[in-house]
Amino acid sequence: MRIAWDCGFPVPQPFEMVNIEGRSGIVFERIYGELIMKRFIDRAIEQSKPQQQLNVFDEYIDSRITARLLYQIHTHSVPNMPSQRKNIKHDIRRAQLW
Repeated sequence: MRIAWDCGFPVPQPFEMVNIEGRSGIVFERIYGELIMKRFIDRAIEQSKPQQQLNVFDEYIDSRITARLLYQIHTHSVPNMPSQRKNIKHDIRRAQLW
């Protein structure tokens, strides 16, 4: 998350790594508002209901915001960025241990 913050992406600012009772965590800036994922899910549920009218303007705005964020992410190059492939492989191997 520090890399995303340092790149200027709209993410909560990470402050410090902590270890409480043997559990690691990160202290982040508190952001008030609606979670993007919750907004997408709520919209999808609403639109799946019979006779629910589509709000084209809201869909357009959400699409523009999402497209802008994805563009920022995919056009940014970061030196020494951890390998996503290695992280995914590690997560898969770790999950197999459970």
